[in-house]
Amino acid sequence: MLNKRLIQILADGKFHSGSEIGKVLEVSRAAVWKQIKKLGDFDLTVHAVPGKGYQIPGGIDLVDRERILNLLEQMGHNVTSTLETVDVVDSTNHYVLDKVVKTIPDRGPWVCVAESQIAGRARYGRIWGSPYGANVYLSVGGRVRHGVESLDAVNSAASIAVMEALNLKQYRCAVKWPNAIVARGKRLGNVQVELKGESTGPCCLVLGVNLNLRPPSMMARRNDSDEKSYLLDIAQGLSDRNQLVAEIADSLLCLFRAVQTSGVQRYLDRWAQYDDLAERPVRFVSGDQQLKGRALGIDSTGRLRLQTESGGIEALSGGEVEYLD
Repeated sequence: MLNKRLIQILADGKFHSGSEIGKVLEVSRAAVWKQIKKLGDFDLTVHAVPGKGYQIPGGIDLVDRERILNLLEQMGHNVTSTLETVDVVDSTNHYVLDKVVKTIPDRGPWVCVAESQIAGRARYGRIWGSPYGANVYLSVGGRVRHGVESLDAVNSAASIAVMEALNLKQYRCAVKWPNAIVARGKRLGNVQVELKGESTGPCCLVLGVNLNLRPPSMMARRNDSDEKSYLLDIAQGLSDRNQLVAEIADSLLCLFRAVQTSGVQRYLDRWAQYDDLAERPVRFVSGDQQLKGRALGIDSTGRLRLQTESGGIEALSGGEVEYLD
């Protein structure tokens, strides 16, 4: 069990003695040590130095619900009754989807921000690594009464919304179809759109984002860390985690409203500005199907347009793309 109070004590990045922590938590120094060891299960590195105590190097910028609420209110959103911040969750998408399905009457859109996910969702059931307090794990969702014109289109639009929320283009970030945000050839983030119900009628729609903010310390480094990029490496000025959460939530709340009203075409019209695949040779893979060709952007429904080796143009959905150059 994660001790949130212990993390709050260590969040400032300073050294705290075992006796000091024990006094606050009302436990023995031996119990403090046992709880410190458990933090490693959540990819939290704690330095223990004799005579100085315990320290989380660099500290942690913990999620602050009141601050996020205030920021979103300034942006024109009232989500006081539907914004939830959680410590550890299987998936923010799953959490929001469950809220949307079970809440009667509809109180959406719901917003969930987590410190960590143990089963963060990516495409095809893959797990998105999520160390505690290090990244953005955020989902926005609610009921859509008139259906969703194209899930591919919403997926593409959500990627653009995140890019524009943080002005990521200035840091040479781009979108790799269908839902990956990349920087320096490595994955910076992932957008995951999920729907429950009939897309042509009333349904529940969730827009989720996982965004890498800071690299894990060497002691907590995972095997896949070299395949990722981190926002604070490429944009040192974007260091306020709660501000970033609010800006992304604002953008997704606006997109969710667009899905219900005007549609998402205005987002898709800007795809070419952020397209990492434009005019590049690629391989499209979907199950046993493989097609090589040149990427030509997306169509009006968010599908990938691929000029194949035979010269024809295919509109593709439901697969992944590999670079060939």
